[in-house]
Amino acid sequence: EADGAATALLEPLTPARARAAGLSAEESAAALPLARLAAVLDGEAIGRLHGSRRLQQRCERLRSWRQRLSPGGSLPLPSPDGLPEAERLSLQRQLETDLPALLLHLEPPVARAALERWRDAGDPLFHPRPPLDGRRLQQQLALPAGPLLGELLDHLTGERAFGRLPRQSEDDRTLTVARHWLAERGHPRHG
Repeated sequence: EADGAATALLEPLTPARARAAGLSAEESAAALPLARLAAVLDGEAIGRLHGSRRLQQRCERLRSWRQRLSPGGSLPLPSPDGLPEAERLSLQRQLETDLPALLLHLEPPVARAALERWRDAGDPLFHPRPPLDGRRLQQQLALPAGPLLGELLDHLTGERAFGRLPRQSEDDRTLTVARHWLAERGHPRHG
């Protein structure tokens, strides 16, 4: 039965499917082998085959998100657009460089739309980055390094990724949002 499941997962992972999803030859050359490997082997098995730790982690992340999107294993996968924001952002962070391998499991029109956004290095969801770096926030808000700063950076990254902060950094607006977030958590006024 496990062989049948692996076959079902491997079946759509073809060059024709990659073309239908809109992947370039270079993107296909990277995504297809990773998607195929993740379809049939878990990280532990890849380790036994002397695969690098990084490859094991990449395959595990890909397998995990494929299973998260379709717990029953049915294909094609539903669009990640339906995930709660925090999970969607987590998916984009974890699969930022390997997203095309997951897109191979989606309906081609959905995969093409996601691929177009993924190719835009400035897309704040598909390439999530905080609008201000930690040092700048520390200076402007007199915040020490630590978990609170990390949570604030995550919050601001999410706000930017989902369009609630401008795509281009506007420091004043970002700092206002940061101060509001800190105030909501009962932290004394910063900066």
